[in-house]
Amino acid sequence: MFGLNLAQSQTPLPKVEQVLLVKPGESNSRQFGDLVINYTLASRPIAVQCTLFVSSQFVGIRTLSALSPIYKFDVQVGLSKATGSVTLLLANPDLVSTLAGSFSYTANSTSFVFKGDIVGWYIKQ
Repeated sequence: MFGLNLAQSQTPLPKVEQVLLVKPGESNSRQFGDLVINYTLASRPIAVQCTLFVSSQFVGIRTLSALSPIYKFDVQVGLSKATGSVTLLLANPDLVSTLAGSFSYTANSTSFVFKGDIVGWYIKQ
């Protein structure tokens, strides 16, 4: 109810190092159970390469940009399954651009849903 979608916020956030979660050219990952989303922000931070792994197995890769901002997936490895999307939300330079996820993951009898920002960054003018 009180969540804030930073990419759609009208109020600029302060440009401080603590808010900048990833810098251009950097790579990192987020793990959600056995689902791992590896992301690499391009040197010009208007594109992101996303690589997906389920149960440590490579299952897909996609470069997201303004022309192709959504990576939809429905992948399964053994009893582990992930379905949903990762979306690039580019914002004006004073706001935080984000890589957002909306997906579900199921393995054996464990399942969860994730909806939110995976990582954020500023685009410098």
